[in-house]
Amino acid sequence: MNNTPSKFLLSSDPPIIDFSNSPKEVFKRVLITDSIFDFYPDAEITINDEGGAISDYIISSEGLKFTSKLGNDDDGYLESTWVWGENQLQDTIKSYHVGGDFFLGLDHYNSLLDIEKSNAYNDTISNAVKDIIKNDFNITDVSKYLITDTSEIGYRYRFNEFIDDKFEKWADSAYSQSFDKSPFISFFNSAGKFYFCALEDLFKREDFVSDEPFILDMSSDSQENYNAIDDYNAFFVGMPFNKNNYRKKIYNHSKASLSESEIFNIEDFKLPGSGNFFITKDTLGLFPAFSNKYLGIFDKSKEQHLYNGLRNNEFFDSYLPMRLEIIIKFNKDAVSGKKIKTELGTTLAQKNDRSSEYSGEWLIIESSHFFDADAIPYSKLLIAKSGAKVDPVHPFKKPKDSLV
Repeated sequence: MNNTPSKFLLSSDPPIIDFSNSPKEVFKRVLITDSIFDFYPDAEITINDEGGAISDYIISSEGLKFTSKLGNDDDGYLESTWVWGENQLQDTIKSYHVGGDFFLGLDHYNSLLDIEKSNAYNDTISNAVKDIIKNDFNITDVSKYLITDTSEIGYRYRFNEFIDDKFEKWADSAYSQSFDKSPFISFFNSAGKFYFCALEDLFKREDFVSDEPFILDMSSDSQENYNAIDDYNAFFVGMPFNKNNYRKKIYNHSKASLSESEIFNIEDFKLPGSGNFFITKDTLGLFPAFSNKYLGIFDKSKEQHLYNGLRNNEFFDSYLPMRLEIIIKFNKDAVSGKKIKTELGTTLAQKNDRSSEYSGEWLIIESSHFFDADAIPYSKLLIAKSGAKVDPVHPFKKPKDSLV
């Protein structure tokens, strides 16, 4: 990274609007967001249009294609393709012409191509997904998608459904023998890459934003450190999400009219080797009973993998229990689906280095990138761990309060 100032470029196809050479003061606010929980990313752009150059010239142009670039020539750009979704005229001026702040809401370009269709496959879910993104989105470059191979060939149907709805349903039931206890997720990030994959697959890949860790830099020259964390907040997906997953009995009713059940504990569903959930054994002892979940009727000789996928999805929220929100200087590579390393200090007297709970490798699950006329561009990231490795000297690590 270098000190070259960032800029925001926006142009349409056909060239009705072109801000490729406009000063940054034109843009009052730019926000680009993506998330593993939302299928498509989106963007919000507010343009200073007191003179009415846009408002008086274009009322609306729904579906117009845009390309945006945020970054600089030396470090590269976060490049995205959008369509005109909606627009508003805000903070209008009292004058003889129409003018004010022109708000432009942009939707991901593939959302325009996502129309209701019907398809039928006798194949794995992952192969059906590959076929649909090739034919409907024209995605053939293998660097533009990551799809975890799923197990079990079977009939897959899409009945007058949008792609985002169908893929999210398939992700709820997808299963891979390579990642036996991992739920699946499906989304596009703001760099245009498509994912249909097991969370464990994402965690195990070496796809990092930077080889160097991001750190809390309190020095006077922290503004020169492009791997500095400027601010942070910690979140723990706690009891409201986890309570029903402490001990869970999952039922199904076979085609032979037999009622079957399996018992699972929350610690069965996390990234292997990732560490502990912050749940004491005494807490679990308060729940001698099980929460119950009925998944449906299954012929396990043919639908075992479908059952496994639905079972794993039950523990989705508990799979990402520890989350950290950090603010860093704008980084074009810091998008959902990538990984990031952090190093944060500790206050424990026995140590003088870093806190393993808040340091290490994280998965980016949400990213937001900000740019405006006044501030240096920055990125706000929500990152997650699947369980935390607790330092042996941590007071909660004492034997009588040992963790699950």
